[in-house]
Amino acid sequence: MTEAGLQCPYHGWTFGPDGTCVRVPGRLRPGGPRTGHLAFRAVEQQGLVWVAGALAGAHPPRLRQVGAVATTSTTLHAAARAGWGHAIENLLDGTHAPYVHGRWLQPTPRPTPIEVHRGDGYVEATYHARQEGFIPRWLGASVTHGTARYDHPGRARLDYRDGAHIRFAVEACFTPIDAQRTQVLVVASTPQRRFLPSRLIWALLRPMLRRVLAQDRAILEQQADNLARHPDAAFRSTEADVLGPYIHALMAGHDIQGPDRRRVIEV
Repeated sequence: MTEAGLQCPYHGWTFGPDGTCVRVPGRLRPGGPRTGHLAFRAVEQQGLVWVAGALAGAHPPRLRQVGAVATTSTTLHAAARAGWGHAIENLLDGTHAPYVHGRWLQPTPRPTPIEVHRGDGYVEATYHARQEGFIPRWLGASVTHGTARYDHPGRARLDYRDGAHIRFAVEACFTPIDAQRTQVLVVASTPQRRFLPSRLIWALLRPMLRRVLAQDRAILEQQADNLARHPDAAFRSTEADVLGPYIHALMAGHDIQGPDRRRVIEV
């Protein structure tokens, strides 16, 4: 970026805020060629730059835990060779943890009550299952239930709670690179500890989170490879898939508002 606008690092062509080419070095006559780039609305918020894309009037989401009082957070960037919808569904799916994450995020096997709430542009599920993996144990609290929420377009959140208290939260924003690749911004947060500096908290937690993200990326890419080998394969869902159909319905532009639902599944 320069004072005049966005400058090409190769030949120095410069483009103004509306995408119009405003300067071509070496050109003798005033004015530039009739060329330009598409311009998108961009907003800087909470230390991040958000680009609206086709949603010209949209406002960027506020990441709830960034800068919150008595909360410490860290930011990670990840990418997966997976479609946008599959990547979002993976983060929020409550039944894959024992098989993909094992000892890192391990719910206690038992019949699990699940409450599903649907509204204007969002769907949310609360899983009443105790977590026993390395990460919940390290947090030093008994995680009694978790909430998974999708806000369209492309924002997902996981809350791990001990009663009314959030012990650990993950908020993610998903950006499709193309039909088969997705970029993810992850903000993880946890309450500050009185005698444990934030730097030490994340020195221990970040490697665990990176391990969990790597496990998710690996299973998503295995799924993508299988879909490439069998392009006509059809997906099958069970009553345990409480969020997936609603997520894909929102992506297709459908209205999913309706009464709350409650069911019990074995996790």
